[in-house]
Amino acid sequence: MSRSIKARRIGLVPWLLGVAVVAGGLVAAFSFSSSERISRQWPLGIGRAEVEFYARWLDRRHVEVGHTIPDIYRFGGANGVDACIDEQSYPGWRTRWFETDGYGDSAEVRRLVNEDGYLLRFKKEAPLKGQRRVLLLAATAEDIRAKYLETIANELDLQTPGIAFVRAIGCGKELGLFRKEEWIDGDFLERRGLTGASLVKMGMDPTRPDLQFAVIDGDSTERVVLRGTIERALDEVAQGRTDALAQLVDERAAIAWLLMAWVDRRDPLKEPLWFAHQWATGRMLPIYRTPTTMGDAADDAPLAYNLLTPLLRRPTFRAHFERAQADLAAKVPALRERFKALDKAWLPVLADARAMPYARTSADATVEALLEPGHIGDPNAAVLLDRPLLFGPGHATFLHGMVLPPVVAQVSADTAGLRALAERYKLILQGDSIIFPRGKYTIDRTIEFPAGRTVVMLQGARLFMAAGTSLVCQGDLFVRGTLRNPVFIRAQDDRSPFGTIAALGSGSQHCEIGGLYISGGAGATVEGVPHTGMISLRSMGRTVVVNSVLEGTRAEAALLIHGGAVELNGVRCSDAHNDLIALEHASGVVRDVQANMKAKEGQTNGLRIRSGQVAVVGGRFSGLRGAGVRIDGAAQVLVRNAYFAGNNDAITAIDRSLVHVEGNTFSTNTTALHGGSDAGARFLLYPNIFEGNGTERTVGPVDTVTPKDALEASTAVSFGVQLTEPGPEANGTGRGSRRRRPTSPAP
Repeated sequence: MSRSIKARRIGLVPWLLGVAVVAGGLVAAFSFSSSERISRQWPLGIGRAEVEFYARWLDRRHVEVGHTIPDIYRFGGANGVDACIDEQSYPGWRTRWFETDGYGDSAEVRRLVNEDGYLLRFKKEAPLKGQRRVLLLAATAEDIRAKYLETIANELDLQTPGIAFVRAIGCGKELGLFRKEEWIDGDFLERRGLTGASLVKMGMDPTRPDLQFAVIDGDSTERVVLRGTIERALDEVAQGRTDALAQLVDERAAIAWLLMAWVDRRDPLKEPLWFAHQWATGRMLPIYRTPTTMGDAADDAPLAYNLLTPLLRRPTFRAHFERAQADLAAKVPALRERFKALDKAWLPVLADARAMPYARTSADATVEALLEPGHIGDPNAAVLLDRPLLFGPGHATFLHGMVLPPVVAQVSADTAGLRALAERYKLILQGDSIIFPRGKYTIDRTIEFPAGRTVVMLQGARLFMAAGTSLVCQGDLFVRGTLRNPVFIRAQDDRSPFGTIAALGSGSQHCEIGGLYISGGAGATVEGVPHTGMISLRSMGRTVVVNSVLEGTRAEAALLIHGGAVELNGVRCSDAHNDLIALEHASGVVRDVQANMKAKEGQTNGLRIRSGQVAVVGGRFSGLRGAGVRIDGAAQVLVRNAYFAGNNDAITAIDRSLVHVEGNTFSTNTTALHGGSDAGARFLLYPNIFEGNGTERTVGPVDTVTPKDALEASTAVSFGVQLTEPGPEANGTGRGSRRRRPTSPAP
């Protein structure tokens, strides 16, 4: 049989059929492959960028798109060579016009040298939402990892810069999506209530002399004193002693930071360390920042002497680290659910519809890497983090002539003073805890409990405070009463108020108050520190107050919380001088608060929120001659399902504050919504009920009121609450909001 050697032509139909078969096979391969298969390492030199490119075009699976809309940052031109921001190559600052929703002013912009992004610097008198400096980095779908790490760090009560995503437009041209991150500076410390603190920056790369020595943000005297203290502690570590370091660094925050360093798999040689040194307590508080580079956790390359990893050589510290590690491993299921909410809110922002399948695949792989139980709970974590240490080149020259402070011998744990105090008031000393058991206590002088001690008041404890006396705790504070068996604190003589019940922390202590009935405090100044609340809680890492009654105070506030994370639930307050509850530079959730005034004089506010981000859910505010909720200092607040009746102002917002108002009932108030400051405020108004108010709203010329149809789930999540939380009927916030459907406000 013979075969023709004449060439055959391939027609158009077979050619198109071949292309369709190949394309269909690729579409099927990318659409039906599992996330794990797509995200793994590919053979034959196929890079991840190639897989991402093909997945973006060929993955046709259905994608659920969220509804988060990022803020838009608009930049104008600048006088000089660079016409627009994307053409700015000069490493210095350029002044440009900057606009975003509710803000417009000139700002200074500097292009980053080592990263694709910009640093923005705003005027001191016109910060952007309380921030003078903002870092913008070009964003990718993989930046969802930064939001995951921020969530875990917040769970561990670490101070960490806030992260969001924004769109940038320069001279009318789309520049893409950027990751917005708080800049760590003095303003960062102030926003978190870390007043009287100095910022310290160090590194762990022994080959970098410029990073192994502390860079301190302070005056010359502060730099000399603090640098000497740090070098003395590190010199002690080099000689095998870690007591001085343990006295210098806050243990709980150090454990949390090291745990995050294990979880995020950072390369410690390339990541600087940030600390806030509080002069009042002498403690260094580490600040967590999302790493820019990942390394090998098992790497044994030596590190420079630093303020964190040597603490793992202390048996007690290591035991506490392992306990915190186990606690975090137990929270993995809850963290997965929170990550799902972040995915829904941010993944559609980080990737368009074509890139969404790859973005979700990448997010799934990132979650598995971060929350891998075998990694989080690895019993060798402490050993692997404790690398060999050495001093880098030039260290001896740097120390030459430096005056190092002497090593101070610490007083033993059970000091004579504490023993005498315990014997006098029949308290219990148990380890580091000072316990008030059930019984009656007559406090006839001011008592200050030292730093590092935990004060515990058990149910049934009754404290009768003499005129002008106070209790000040510089460690953790726990009041463990119940509604049936509360802890009572009151003045011995109703006509002679006591001072304050105060807790003064360094940014990582805990305060939990439950079942407390307190009255008769007037505030006090103790050792030069003003405590203007009957209960005054300053610089605590986390504060929880539940099922408590605060009455009859002559202080500026019945409850003052300055800084940290806050959770209030079921707190009843009445009769204070200025504010029943004051939250300053704090963030958290306030649920089912009942605030009212029996006295007819004064301009008392029910809840005052200054700076921070707070959700007010449920509750009843009535009879207040000031405002039910007063918001200032550029705070961001969500008020929903609350009941306001008979107040002068139901909600007042000033000074660039942003307030979401949803599902509330406003009844018989003189004014429901009030603004009017020179700086202006923004009201986002969802459906509410307005009935019988003198005036529905009184706003100034620079205030804005924007009607909204419905609260978005992503907005609720950003405030730490769920969109489907129980409404007023379940919370028992009172009549007026029951069996009524919220109505939209009048335009």
